[in-house]
Amino acid sequence: MTFTYLKHPIHFKYSINGTTLQSFDSSVTDLGFVLYPMGFIKRITTEFKLASTLKALNCSLVRPILEYGSAIWDFSTAQNALTLERVQNKFLKYVSHVLKIECLPHNNLPVLESLKLDSLANCRRAANLAFLSKLLNGQIDSPHLLSLTPLNVPHASPVNTSLLIYLPPPQIMV
Repeated sequence: MTFTYLKHPIHFKYSINGTTLQSFDSSVTDLGFVLYPMGFIKRITTEFKLASTLKALNCSLVRPILEYGSAIWDFSTAQNALTLERVQNKFLKYVSHVLKIECLPHNNLPVLESLKLDSLANCRRAANLAFLSKLLNGQIDSPHLLSLTPLNVPHASPVNTSLLIYLPPPQIMV
């Protein structure tokens, strides 16, 4: 599949060890992700002027891919998080242009607020907390994951203010 902004991309036949690879024009499903050429969404929405329609497209085609499995494979590096944020920011920049929402460069908060959307970081945080809650409440049966959860069981003292779960500060690798 070729990802491009061009309406008429240059087609090239790719091959591995002499075997020509099959190409796709509409969408490909890989590991549960449905991938669309990025220009496709922009081309079909050039005349859209309703925030609700653009939000519906974002929430049905873009966000599920960006949020898929985030509680399981949360990012170990800041670079990985930025890669997903870039995809989201491209869409938000496009929406700000179409809906004429004023925002400073690299600040898509007005667009998020206009569409009543949460940031990807907040969505990941909520997914992580929901997963942890289900794990601790027994709704997810995984003794191995539960054993990896750093629990801090407080003493019986009513004055004890220690935390139930100890989460070490994140280690960001750049």
